[in-house]
Amino acid sequence: MNQPHTPVFLLPFYPPTAHFKGRQAELDSLHTHLQAGKRTVLVNGLGGVGKTTLAQKYVQEHEAEYAHILWLRQSGSIVTSFISPALFRNLGIELVSGEDMYRPFYDALRALNALQGKNLLIIDNYELTDTDLENDTLGRLCTLPTHWRVLCTSRNDVDFFDETMRLDVLPAHEAIQVFQANTAGKPADVAEVGELLKMISYHTLMTELLAKTYKQCLQFGTVGELHAYLKARSLQDQQLDKKIYVDRQATTLYAHLSAVFSLASLTEDETWLLKQWVVLPTAPHSAKDFLTWIQDSALAYENALLSLTEKGWLQTDNRLAYSLHPFLQLFLHQELKPTLPDCEKMWDYFIDVMDIENVQAHPLAHQWTIAVGEAMVQYIDFTDHEENQALLWNRICFVYTFLADYSNAVRCAKKNLIIYKTIANEKYQEYATSLNCLAGLYSYQGNYTEAEPLFQEALQIRKEKLGEQHLDYITSLNNLAYLYNNMSKYTKALPLYQKVLQTIKKELSEKHPNYAVALTNLANLYRDQSNYTKALPLYQEALKIQKKELNNKHPNCAVSLHNIGVLYFKQRNYKQARVCLEEAYNICIEKLGEQHLLTQNTKEWLDKLPRTHML
Repeated sequence: MNQPHTPVFLLPFYPPTAHFKGRQAELDSLHTHLQAGKRTVLVNGLGGVGKTTLAQKYVQEHEAEYAHILWLRQSGSIVTSFISPALFRNLGIELVSGEDMYRPFYDALRALNALQGKNLLIIDNYELTDTDLENDTLGRLCTLPTHWRVLCTSRNDVDFFDETMRLDVLPAHEAIQVFQANTAGKPADVAEVGELLKMISYHTLMTELLAKTYKQCLQFGTVGELHAYLKARSLQDQQLDKKIYVDRQATTLYAHLSAVFSLASLTEDETWLLKQWVVLPTAPHSAKDFLTWIQDSALAYENALLSLTEKGWLQTDNRLAYSLHPFLQLFLHQELKPTLPDCEKMWDYFIDVMDIENVQAHPLAHQWTIAVGEAMVQYIDFTDHEENQALLWNRICFVYTFLADYSNAVRCAKKNLIIYKTIANEKYQEYATSLNCLAGLYSYQGNYTEAEPLFQEALQIRKEKLGEQHLDYITSLNNLAYLYNNMSKYTKALPLYQKVLQTIKKELSEKHPNYAVALTNLANLYRDQSNYTKALPLYQEALKIQKKELNNKHPNCAVSLHNIGVLYFKQRNYKQARVCLEEAYNICIEKLGEQHLLTQNTKEWLDKLPRTHML
């Protein structure tokens, strides 16, 4: 009977993780490449995604097909990784020490050349260093005789190999299996595990580390409890600092992550860029957009951005869109702790972009800024810069408000109010503005009981600090009138609206857009009292100002056209109603989108029009 062939391992290597799951397609593909004449194969991917484990599993499954297997874990340059007493003993040659470190390397290459049979060289954790680049070290290894195969694992994106295999994270069901296998019998509900792993986008190493940490944390009886704790705390929390074993070595969750994802080799520019990526949504962003956000018109950071991709910190498929893996964002946020001064350029850019006039003119175009703003306010440390944080919450609130997402707008307004309440003595005006904002949102939702005392408090602050002729006081007066109108308290609302109109006319003129808003509000009151004769000319005057001072397709014009169209409908003037409502609807579709409340409401009125008036 033929005995199985046993290869000569020129250097020992750790066996694969005991709980290896899935990856059969990747193993088969790797074997096919190595057997089909692809002499050099790179397994490339995010750190901790399982590249080393895949190579170990490959050796375990196919070791009988090779006469000699050499496994090198690169540390420093490839040259220095070769200078190992154990390797030279196994090769049967003398390791000669001296100033010329290349002599032992060439001695080892000659010995490898002389080995007969089909052989496999694995370079784990390959990184292209300046030393290797200058001396074409990898090129020399790849010129080994044809009976040698070279397999490299690396985070780097290197255009050198005969074949590159991109290794991604595990599929969700396989990641869940890995987690459960590493908890050793401790309850791990599938649904709860799935929710936890979704937070880290099923990153392979993090899945294993969290599972082993969960097993050691006695205070967590379920995975759901760990998940909730992790969302509220940080990866560095002492309750998660439990001794676990990875590759037979004792470590802890955060210590192991810090070792695997060391930032020591990054340049100052690369580190600064990562701080910007940490505070952005993890969705792909184009290089052009990103460089605009950090206000790098001179492209000073372009090379550093490309370098982060080559080193495996950022992911890209086409060199146009880049992204940071959600797991890396979670880890790097703890490691880098970005502050407002770190991210001030990007903060300035988005504060300007989310200015109320920009958002009001094109609300739909600002949907993407919500995600950016929410990420920045979550991940930037605003210590000693709380006012800047409040301003960002306020701008995010603008976007939600103009998109009619009032529940999220209220959430942001409350965050903003809490911050300004702590600095109200110095920033009373901002506090009053925050009160007005939150009260207005409550009013939009029909929650008048909550809104009225907030409006009253803001009005009183502005009256005392600014006087009754100041436009901010007039804004508060208008808001209170609007509330009374919604509550059908018309006798209270009318004198307030009239005072607002008179003051704006005096302070700003009859051509100002704010005067148009005041006209609209007074018209709304007359409309709600069914006094259409007084309401219609006010709406028409407001529209005339808006078309001249803003533009024909401004969302405010859509509001006025909608109001006039509804008024014509109620007067049974269906022909004019259709003209106005269709014009309003077209503006809404273009500027606000189909889901906006004004768009839907306008469509409902159009649908009510009698069919005989469609021609």
